Amino acid sequence: MKTLLFTFCSFTAITAFAQNQTADYSRLSAATKNAFSVAERQYTYKIEFKPGTDNSTASGNSSSSSNTGSVSGDYSAYPAVNVNQRRLKKQAEAGERQAARLASFDAKMKQVDELIRSRGLQRKPEFQSRLVQAAIDGGLTPYEASRFFGNSPEEYRNMLVSKNAADYSWSGGVKGDCQGDCVENLTSPYGFTYTGNAKYGKPHGKGKMIGEKATYTGDFLAGEPNGEVIVKWNSGNIFTGYVWNGEITKGIFSQRGLTFQGTFINGTYYRGLMKVDGVELLGEFSKTPSFVMGMKAYSNGDTTYGYYTGSDEKATYYQMKAFKSGFKIEKIYDDNNTAIGDVRYYGGGEVFFTVPYSENKRLGWLINTDGTAYYAYYLTDVNKISPIENISAEQLPLLKKTMQDFINEVQRRREEYKEKMEPVYEAIRL
Repeated sequence: MKTLLFTFCSFTAITAFAQNQTADYSRLSAATKNAFSVAERQYTYKIEFKPGTDNSTASGNSSSSSNTGSVSGDYSAYPAVNVNQRRLKKQAEAGERQAARLASFDAKMKQVDELIRSRGLQRKPEFQSRLVQAAIDGGLTPYEASRFFGNSPEEYRNMLVSKNAADYSWSGGVKGDCQGDCVENLTSPYGFTYTGNAKYGKPHGKGKMIGEKATYTGDFLAGEPNGEVIVKWNSGNIFTGYVWNGEITKGIFSQRGLTFQGTFINGTYYRGLMKVDGVELLGEFSKTPSFVMGMKAYSNGDTTYGYYTGSDEKATYYQMKAFKSGFKIEKIYDDNNTAIGDVRYYGGGEVFFTVPYSENKRLGWLINTDGTAYYAYYLTDVNKISPIENISAEQLPLLKKTMQDFINEVQRRREEYKEKMEPVYEAIRL
């Protein structure tokens, strides 16, 4: 049996954690909506004005008329739902899925038994390869077939513990098909004991397995934890969730100083919410594990959204940072991890799009709270913004294209990021 990497808590512990998780879910999605709402409001901005026209006031705000354009998007918050209704629904769905798995497996095993009889095979090592083929022809996967008949005649010989079934790791089964209220007591030479439903001398159905380092409680299929399972390790680490062929797939893992809820691949974090050292990480993780993409919420109230250096991307690619003060800055990067432009959202409502322009100057598009806007530039101090005056007819198309291309790229990367976050939110739904 494949070794599970994490431990599982009791089912009753899920309820309290689920309530906290729903609160986290609602809070984090609301914070995300707020962060992007300013970036995606509709703007009316000035993209053309006559040379020689002074469009600025003493404060640097524009009061000119404008043409119509937009920097827009759509972001819908993920609504919170009643945790008890969701939990009950999920439990019912899990029960239905497990019942379907068991029924499907039983049907396949009946077909395998029929093929073994019709082909004149015997459950002996010399028939091992043909038994495996019969199992595959009956609908089992190669892995499932090997669980019953081994990967070689020698392995199958070691697996045979009775005349009734091939079982390389369990003994003590005497009832054949033991389901419902029926209970078998099985033992494994690898140090496991099992009490619960069984079939063909293997844990199959509901039961409890106790090992040297962990206790597994829940659904079993053909000898392995399979379905909704709880495992608690002696170390104190716990995991409650779903297992497929002995591998954890989705659930809640916790250890001292860290909790994670979401999905797993090959026993490692994949998509979900991690809380560690006062920081919340909601997103996607690599197998290292390192944080690849998503939201980082710090204890001081600051939050970042986007991709992170060291991920599968060539560079950071896109990032927005929202400060507790209300100021936000959104950046996109080139393949050398150099920012190619940023968008600054001020607490008063002004928005400043800016890109490198010439020498130590940057070109900007300053949008005011009334929706009007003008071209501007600054040197090294972003707080000293000046409007560009007397733009020639030759310059205007280039300025317009430069800023519009940048705004389009920011919006494209923002939408791409949010699209990639959809399965992350799905991963933390209970």
